[in-house]
Amino acid sequence: MNMYAQFGFQNRHAAGVILNVGSNCDPAGLGARGAVNVDLHRVSPATGIRNRVDALADARALPFRGAFDTVVIGDLLEHLRFSQIIRVLREAKRALRPQGKIVVTCPDDHRTIEEQAQFGKETEYAPGVQALHARRMPLELLWALVELAGLRVRQAEIIHYPHYSGWGLVVC
Repeated sequence: MNMYAQFGFQNRHAAGVILNVGSNCDPAGLGARGAVNVDLHRVSPATGIRNRVDALADARALPFRGAFDTVVIGDLLEHLRFSQIIRVLREAKRALRPQGKIVVTCPDDHRTIEEQAQFGKETEYAPGVQALHARRMPLELLWALVELAGLRVRQAEIIHYPHYSGWGLVVC
């Protein structure tokens, strides 16, 4: 399995002016392509690793409107409650220019919290945002959440992570 498949998907589908939401340490290297990297923190509270951010912003309340051709939401949605996922997708849509697209990668992690834990206990990345994968995200559920946000899936692809599979979606 290719542990970097999600980053390949993000790079293949991101084009034009890019907003990288929840950039963390920018493992996909989108910042090198000129993306605006946003995250809640300059340093990850879960890992202590410095995030590569251009702006501090909450994915649930983005300060951008109509400025980007692509919004990348990479490996973020599985950490949120369903209502938050819908809000993040709607915020991403508001940040897009006409004809823009949202690129989503999302693991469908079957492991328990205990199996995922690397730091001894589950922690919150932010209030209401789990540091570990909060739930399974099968394609049918992810697709339904996209539709509840008033968007549609243009493309769906399986992504292989080291210990599980997940999904890459192109949404508009």
